[in-house]
Amino acid sequence: MTTPARRLDRTERLARAVGRLRRDMSARATRVMEREGAPLVHWQLISAVAFEGLHSQVALAARVGMDPAGTSRALDELEQAGLVKRTRSGKDRRRVSITLTPKGRRWYARVRDLVMAELAPVFEPLSPREGRQLEALLSRVAPHSSGSTNEGSE
Repeated sequence: MTTPARRLDRTERLARAVGRLRRDMSARATRVMEREGAPLVHWQLISAVAFEGLHSQVALAARVGMDPAGTSRALDELEQAGLVKRTRSGKDRRRVSITLTPKGRRWYARVRDLVMAELAPVFEPLSPREGRQLEALLSRVAPHSSGSTNEGSE
């Protein structure tokens, strides 16, 4: 039987490992985005729309961990660049739906390849089977994260 102290040790070890991995992956993606002349949040927002199917401005803010005002400013920049389009709901003007423009879809496809190439070395030590196991384990843990959302999640 696992004692509470051992459980905390395991939790701490796992949290530290996931935190280090997250920081490393974020730094790698940031380097790609710096070469692209855009902030990481642009990638995070466009990726959430393209890959996760998130279209609500509120869901996007929650997904990237930004306050609604910061998300709105970043979406203003993406809209000005012609990468996204925002549409207000006819029923509730407070609800805003975000979609990628054709230019935004092309940008996502190109930058996705660059970001994934930068992240690939992180997972090279894993065999294909281990990669599938890690993916399955993370899929089990992710719904218990306060940052998870049911809207368009994987």
